[in-house]
Amino acid sequence: NYLVPVISSGVVVFAGNSDDYGKIVTIEGEDGSTITYGNILNTDLKLYDYASKDKFLGEVDGTTLYIVILKNGVYQDIETYLFKFKSNSPCIPIKRCL
Repeated sequence: NYLVPVISSGVVVFAGNSDDYGKIVTIEGEDGSTITYGNILNTDLKLYDYASKDKFLGEVDGTTLYIVILKNGVYQDIETYLFKFKSNSPCIPIKRCL
């Protein structure tokens, strides 16, 4: 399992289960993005909690993190978006969900 850093600070707008992606957490970011993290374990985040950038959201269940990034209704390229938010957080494997 890997720890999952919060990419962009914001408010949790969904925390629940998905048949396809396990436990998911969606954060509406201060920059207008909506980021959904899937296949998450051991998160304490609940609906309307504030999630701070570079804090840990939880753990990945296994080795695959599912992530979808929307900004202004448009899916964002994960690598391009993450490049804007470089941090010292540990690297984690990412599987595209587009």
